Amino acid sequence: MLANKLVYQFRDDLHTLPGPYLTGNKSRKFKYLLKHLPDKVDTIVSHGGVQSNAMVALAALGMATKTSVVYYCKKPGRWLTTNPSGNYHRALSLGIELRYLKNDEYSEKFPTTPMLQPILDPPEEAGRSLWVPQGGAMKEAQEGCYDLADDIYNSVQEGVPTTVVIPAGTGTTSLFLHRRILDLCKAGDKDIKVFPVACVAGREDLERQMRALSSATWSGETGEEQLPKILDPFIPFASVDKRILSAWREAKEAGMYLDLVYGAVAVHTVTQCWKKSDILNGRQVMFVNTGGLEGVASMMNRYKHAGMVEDGELY
Repeated sequence: MLANKLVYQFRDDLHTLPGPYLTGNKSRKFKYLLKHLPDKVDTIVSHGGVQSNAMVALAALGMATKTSVVYYCKKPGRWLTTNPSGNYHRALSLGIELRYLKNDEYSEKFPTTPMLQPILDPPEEAGRSLWVPQGGAMKEAQEGCYDLADDIYNSVQEGVPTTVVIPAGTGTTSLFLHRRILDLCKAGDKDIKVFPVACVAGREDLERQMRALSSATWSGETGEEQLPKILDPFIPFASVDKRILSAWREAKEAGMYLDLVYGAVAVHTVTQCWKKSDILNGRQVMFVNTGGLEGVASMMNRYKHAGMVEDGELY
């Protein structure tokens, strides 16, 4: 129960990709890469933040397949450099090669998010390299995301209008999930809608990213039907915010163990929708737990430094 309303939790955080032991969202996005990477690619090249879930997932994928991983990112602060923690520490321990860029250099090389086409020359040592856009926003993610859609569709009862709420970064999983669910519902008798929550950028930016990915992966027109309706929490990305912490605590009491960057933000957004709009009224809500718990400890430390949690509550 959330806000005294029944919510079904789809535990995709338990879905595991054998080998690199990827779970949740990244186990879906990188399924295709695990199957086809070893005999096609010597080096994975990507970019993004220094605490990115995708970064550590690629590092694990690289170690499992004996593939080098080159990752471009902004140079971290002195504290993190001298005290590695979270996904940054995990990625380094898995052998990732981080290539630091100054803020202006990074913005110049990666002017849009996600960069679907590489603008960097592959490193000389890369050999046969594969460009993976930030967050795994690529057509190869479709296979695993379609599997997720099939699993969700099969779990929904006929005659029960259902809204699937899913945290979104680049919107990759949300786009492919929406597209597959749309096709399944047209062929069947179920009423299912997919609502991504814009956890990183606002609604307009997320729509732009999904539209770009849709154009790159879809031969038909990218009409409104091909894009899911976006919920906007209006909370800055990865911020230390009492509203997020409150939502995280409420979810934990309800038996939902979420991260503080995506999952808790999505829960907060759902509860606000119930209070301020009727967009979810009359429909069963299914919340997709996409995992990403690896970053909870580092985020809780930020809340601790802000004086918002006690030592006993650290995850």
